[in-house]
Amino acid sequence: MTKLKQEYINWFYQSKIPNPVFITFSEKQVFNSVNNYGENIKTYINNELSSKNFKHFSNLLNKKLFKKSFHRFNKRLQTFISHETTGDNRHHIHGIIEQPTWIDNIKFDKLVSELFAKTDYGYRHHHITRAHEHEDGLRGWVGYMLKEKTNNDFSLWVDLENCYLSS
Repeated sequence: MTKLKQEYINWFYQSKIPNPVFITFSEKQVFNSVNNYGENIKTYINNELSSKNFKHFSNLLNKKLFKKSFHRFNKRLQTFISHETTGDNRHHIHGIIEQPTWIDNIKFDKLVSELFAKTDYGYRHHHITRAHEHEDGLRGWVGYMLKEKTNNDFSLWVDLENCYLSS
């Protein structure tokens, strides 16, 4: 295990996200749009766009759950997010998101699904589980999120801009 991977693991476990939900989001690989001249434009996803897309989703989710407190008091869900690109260059996201205790599992899953689908690269194929449903629990999911990548670019494992962990 690399030193950086161990530091990510240590950082995560210092935070203890309450009521964690494990999420894998598949992403659209191409976003079709039209420019000011009416020409079709294809924008292919990359790590930067994937990160921005998740940020948009996170903002939508936090605004929906916390209303004005999201902006006024920076009230937000804790998240730990990593991006992965498969060998055939398909982007997807693995994450741990805090589920508020005042919303039940079905409503939370539905909200997450609906809001991620509203993003440019949001795709309706995703997987949501809880710690007790995962074979190896929280420790196994964190290990899966940080599994060895083929390109050995460890800086792309964890999306630091979209991780929000309170100590």
